[in-house]
Amino acid sequence: MLAKSRLIFASLLLLVVPALLSGCLGFRKKRVAREKSIPTAVEQTLKTRWVEKRVAELVAQGLSAQAAEQQAGAEFRAKYSFTKEAKAGR
Repeated sequence: MLAKSRLIFASLLLLVVPALLSGCLGFRKKRVAREKSIPTAVEQTLKTRWVEKRVAELVAQGLSAQAAEQQAGAEFRAKYSFTKEAKAGR
């Protein structure tokens, strides 16, 4: 009798454990929310790097840092007007 109950317990264990470990029965992992969309992050990086490089070029040509930053921002908006970053005008 004891051997039969152990066999039944082992059989149930073999059926239940894989179902619980496989993610069935509604136990799904929660997805981590992204803080920003990838295209937005890429556009922001493009703008930051492009403007920094252009400001350095303009300062090397003799413009003041403030004037160079304004001009680089205007050039970015003109050259990349199709991006959300250029349309936002930040």
